[in-house]
Amino acid sequence: MGKICVQCGDRGFTNAFVYCVKCLRYAVHRYCLDVIPKTLDEYVRWLCDDCKTEEKNRNNNSITSKNRATALIDIHEISENGKRKNDSLSVHTEEQPIKAKSNPRKKRCVQKTTLRDSTTLLSKTTEENETSVQEINERIKIEELEDKEKGFRENLSVSSAEPVLRPIWKGCFSIWDEKHDMIDGITAHTSVKACEKVHEEATHFQESLHFKMLPKFDIWPKRFVDAEPSDDSIALYFFPSESGDTKFDNLVAKMMREELALRAFVKNAELLVFTSTELPALHWRFQGRKYYLWGVFRGARSSEPHMTKCGTI
Repeated sequence: MGKICVQCGDRGFTNAFVYCVKCLRYAVHRYCLDVIPKTLDEYVRWLCDDCKTEEKNRNNNSITSKNRATALIDIHEISENGKRKNDSLSVHTEEQPIKAKSNPRKKRCVQKTTLRDSTTLLSKTTEENETSVQEINERIKIEELEDKEKGFRENLSVSSAEPVLRPIWKGCFSIWDEKHDMIDGITAHTSVKACEKVHEEATHFQESLHFKMLPKFDIWPKRFVDAEPSDDSIALYFFPSESGDTKFDNLVAKMMREELALRAFVKNAELLVFTSTELPALHWRFQGRKYYLWGVFRGARSSEPHMTKCGTI
């Protein structure tokens, strides 16, 4: 059955899973969290119930040990000759002058008992402090690992694919569905990870691209069945101009709602276009904006297409 969300109990969008940062066994959808992240690429630190309870208990034990050590910390200031350094409480190890009617044997006995009790208390405090230091060190290691994981995710974000700023094509989509529709003012941008074949094919686009709208799974590439598409799969990004923004958004919404895709035959290949929600959640929106369309090329005569990492199939 695979991984399911511990909040809704459903598999849903697997690319929207956030895993427990400690055990990595349990996951929850971003959209099932009590506080939904503002952006899909926002780092989320989430703990499952088991790990949350374990961390809470550890923190409580650490605080208790720290308070106990603070209460007895002055014991550590006993010098090698048995005296406290800073206040009037001291352990006498040297005999004082004996006054008249004093009992030297009794005095030595009191001195020996006081030193033995202080040594025992110091030993207990040292053991407790060692336990507290060990717990603090373990917590520091956990936080360092979490910081490394956060940095790793940020580095992934920096190295992710993105569209080239200058568009490689401007024109319109001519779409045949139950009715014919035209959407003007669309721009295509190659991915920074796209190969030279993508550039060559895109430069031969006509001003109007003629698409047929089909069920997504009728044209879903076989490679994406074996492994979900990622940002490396993108050959072209498609964005609307301001004038065609509403019609473009309506097209994207329909394709998402009815699980549809677009197919066009260009000069040397098929152009397959999907919505951004088919990608991992981190890439659903470009720079936190609206959903968009992305495309890949597939050889028109290939019965067993092969996916490469430059956006061609």
